[in-house]
Amino acid sequence: MRLKSALRRGVAAAVIAGIVVSSGIPAYAARWDIANGDITVKAGDTEGTNKVTQGETIDKDDTNTVITGESDKNTVTIDTSKGDVDVTFDDLKIDVSGKAEGDVSGDGPVDAGKAAVTVKGDHDAAIELDGDNELKSGDYNAGLEKNGHESEGTLTIKDDKGKDGSLTAEGGFGGAGIGGGSNSSQATTINISGEAFIQKATGGTGTTTAGSGIYSRGDLSISQSAQIKNATGGDNQSTGGSGIYSVGELTISGGTIGTAQGGNGNSSRSGTGGDGIYSKTMEILGGIIQKAIGGNAKGNTCTGGSGIHSDGTLTISGGEIQQATGGDSTGNSGKGGTGIRGDQVVNISGGAIGSAKGGSGGSGGGKPDSAMGGGTEVSKVDDALAAVDDLILSKLG
Repeated sequence: MRLKSALRRGVAAAVIAGIVVSSGIPAYAARWDIANGDITVKAGDTEGTNKVTQGETIDKDDTNTVITGESDKNTVTIDTSKGDVDVTFDDLKIDVSGKAEGDVSGDGPVDAGKAAVTVKGDHDAAIELDGDNELKSGDYNAGLEKNGHESEGTLTIKDDKGKDGSLTAEGGFGGAGIGGGSNSSQATTINISGEAFIQKATGGTGTTTAGSGIYSRGDLSISQSAQIKNATGGDNQSTGGSGIYSVGELTISGGTIGTAQGGNGNSSRSGTGGDGIYSKTMEILGGIIQKAIGGNAKGNTCTGGSGIHSDGTLTISGGEIQQATGGDSTGNSGKGGTGIRGDQVVNISGGAIGSAKGGSGGSGGGKPDSAMGGGTEVSKVDDALAAVDDLILSKLG
């Protein structure tokens, strides 16, 4: 009788094991709580696996790694130096703003200058968003940091599971909301795809350098059904940060950008507003840009930021730009920013542009054949941009 019972239990266990394997349930998947200490995720020995370290747990094998919880002192490091790493953030909330690393004497804060999440290494990292995730970093760091001097691979932010995940990321002083800290140096690539929802990406303020909402020193792509509700550059005493900024090529092929807002340049002499959207080379192939707004500028020779600005080649062949507006200037010899600006080549072969207007102030103006415009007074902005509108309509028609 005992033998038959044991046999039945053995058969049942084998059947259950078969179900687990056949259903694709991972052999070891854990939820890692940031409240229990710093977390480091590295590539595992085989494809699709990770090694996770937290506290006394060192390099534990894991698949489908999920990080959750809240902390005001612990951080996440994604290390791709030995291979690609995929993780999921699920209701992860980290706020290490105003904290300083190491021993700090006097009355200064402890643990200052940390990034809530750091991606480093030269392979690729992918972050799946589940739940509401909020990251806020200390001075000179991005909220979600992919810093050029520590990381050269590609960072992909996505929501492929349809769980309505979102991300809010705020950089510290001089840091971006998403992307590089203030000392970023080497090329990096960022992809925002799937149904990723960026609730808000906010760059930190600065004295010489302000953070952009989203910043890549390499290429940046926004595709599929991704949504960026708000990307805002920080204010600066010289040049404001951009809402979205790419040193390399920016490609917008899908998704929706709600508001990309440049930060203000608040100099007493020659401030410059940040651009709403900036890239060395820019291709707008699809998607919707609801508002791209340049930051305002103060100072005698100041210049408002552009709504959309490429200082290389700007190509518009699809999608919809509902509003692109340059920032205002207040200086005696200042000029308003440009609605849509291409410094070298502008190619418009499709898409729809609802409004492209320059900012007011100073001497204003710009070249219609470069899609530039800026009025000397608010009441004259439309007149100053008439040639630009005619150019755009003729190329679209």
